[in-house]
Amino acid sequence: MKTILVLYPLSEKLVSQLQKVATDYKVVTDTDSLTDQDLQAVEIIIGWKKDIGERVLYMPNNSLKWIQSFSAGVDYFDLAEIARQNIQLTSASGIHGSQITETVMGMLLAKSRGIQQSVLQQTARIWQDPNDIIELAHKKLLIVGTGKIGRHLAKVAEVFELAVYGINRSGYDLPHFIKNYPQEDLLNVVGDMDIVVNILPLTDETHHLFDAKFFKQMKNDAWFINVGRGASVNTNDLLEALRHQELAFAGLDVLEEEPLDQHHPIWSEPNVLITPHIAGNSNYYADRLIALFTRNYHSYMKDGTVCESVVNLTEGY
Repeated sequence: MKTILVLYPLSEKLVSQLQKVATDYKVVTDTDSLTDQDLQAVEIIIGWKKDIGERVLYMPNNSLKWIQSFSAGVDYFDLAEIARQNIQLTSASGIHGSQITETVMGMLLAKSRGIQQSVLQQTARIWQDPNDIIELAHKKLLIVGTGKIGRHLAKVAEVFELAVYGINRSGYDLPHFIKNYPQEDLLNVVGDMDIVVNILPLTDETHHLFDAKFFKQMKNDAWFINVGRGASVNTNDLLEALRHQELAFAGLDVLEEEPLDQHHPIWSEPNVLITPHIAGNSNYYADRLIALFTRNYHSYMKDGTVCESVVNLTEGY
């Protein structure tokens, strides 16, 4: 029987829900005792575990037709091999908007309202007004990457009266953005911005996009937030820029090195807020993932193609 292999932790309720939707398939979640014959029957994979996922992918004459990633970024897949086999890959793009927006706004508020400093003072039992408490209203926010997450962030940021600008591939206009610029204009516009938020996927083009040259163009009182991919930022360049006061604050949910070595010097930077790659986490995550899969599944059963959050295997997102 054709198989859907689930390589992402799902509750029994969601597995049961999945099986009711995919009645033409056997849904497999236990991978411990799978034989080569079992893996040969896998047509669809939900989630990913490198060892068993690649075992299926590289198996000669496999039955794999579609992979539903559990994440928005897909840089950890062998995209060339997936393309060679004409396998469809869908990302989890579209299910992160709320929680990543909350993380970005949380970082901005932690800095602007003195919450980060107050937490540090609380551990030392110090009652003292934090320095430089400000309002976010009327600050210029540049969102680098205006996909689904960026658009959701723009909508919420507008409520906080931030002036929202964007960077995308061609500078096309979008609701909730005052203006969007093409990516080649990034260095030209960043010097006018108070806050820069990176939400870009990791590709050859975006690797170390945020480097010494970029940080030198920032206002020295500007803030930088990264909830995209760690390797899009040159961490050493960021560290030097902070030490030379080329920017005032960095909020980092993703880093080049994960987990971050406990001896890495960026831990000790006073104007850095680090969270351990949790911006996408949500108590609704698995439900949203299966809802996305279900919509694509109905399309797949009609004509063999998926329709939502389809990855361009050449572009890498």
